[in-house]
Amino acid sequence: MDLGSSSNVRAIVAAGAAATEQLYSTALPQALANTLWALATLGWHREDSTLTKLVTAMVQRISTAKPQNLSNTLWAMATLGWHRDDSTLTKLVSAMVQRISSAKPQDLSNTLWALAKLGWHCDDSTLTKLVTAMVQRISSAKPQDLSNTVGTGHPWLAP
Repeated sequence: MDLGSSSNVRAIVAAGAAATEQLYSTALPQALANTLWALATLGWHREDSTLTKLVTAMVQRISTAKPQNLSNTLWAMATLGWHRDDSTLTKLVSAMVQRISSAKPQDLSNTLWALAKLGWHCDDSTLTKLVTAMVQRISSAKPQDLSNTVGTGHPWLAP
């Protein structure tokens, strides 16, 4: 599908981001994560306030977020190089660890990749839980999940 000029694409993205701003108070975690994912996929870098509001809304709804919502949020933050404070990352990663039993390999690999990309070093206990969960799911992991995990360059991958 040809959307025309890059200015048309920017206008569409800007309109979508503006519409999303109206939903901050009511959007479910999946909608927030999907919006962040879309903005990251499109390379959105125009309005830091939009990203701040979306991530803040996700943290406010963290109790109902699923592992995929959390990992997509972390992936989007890392893809955009957007990291404002360790408190936000700590909350998102802690929520992921709390839901680790229902996390899929892709959720875990995206989380590990995002943390490495952001250069964020969580405590050893948290990292061990994430890595152990990934190892436990290795038989159901897709090649991309394994690639993302190995591609993190974490020291625990060293022989």
